[in-house]
Amino acid sequence: MVGEALRLLRIFNGYKSAELAERLGISQSYVSEIENNKKQPTMDILDKYASVFEMKKSTLLLFAEALDLDSNSFLGWHL
Repeated sequence: MVGEALRLLRIFNGYKSAELAERLGISQSYVSEIENNKKQPTMDILDKYASVFEMKKSTLLLFAEALDLDSNSFLGWHL
């Protein structure tokens, strides 16, 4: 899920949610809703995340997809 990937990227890069929210120009509660998969980020917000984390948006989405695939596997078997 995209929210989990964005949360992991935030933590890996050493941002607190309030700091990231300020850099993205959105509220801290919106960051929390995205990270908890309560809301899906818009393409504009994903562009901002990609810019903050200095990566391509496609890379960010591939990371999210890889996490989703891993969560659906058990001992190498995809469920």
